[in-house]
Amino acid sequence: MIETPQAADINAVVLIAPISVTHPTDAGQRYIKLPIGSRTASTLETQAPAHGNIAPPGSYMLFVVDNQGVPSEARFVAIS
Repeated sequence: MIETPQAADINAVVLIAPISVTHPTDAGQRYIKLPIGSRTASTLETQAPAHGNIAPPGSYMLFVVDNQGVPSEARFVAIS
C-alpha cells in the first residue's frame, strides 16, 4: 500500500532499477509499471511483479506518476 495525499490524481506506479554507470548500456535496466488495484483518497494498492523474470531481486526506485506525467520523488524499495 502506498500513501499519498493525491491518490485520486495518480496515473501510474512504477519501479525503475538503478543503472550501472560503468558501461554505455545497461542490460539490467528495468522500467516496470505496476497495476493499481484500488485506491482511497490517500492510498493506492498495488502488487509487486509476479516473478523474478520481470523484476530480479535487488533495489528499485518506486515512483508514483500523476495525471500530468509528473513523477514523485523516488523511494528505494527492495525486492527479494
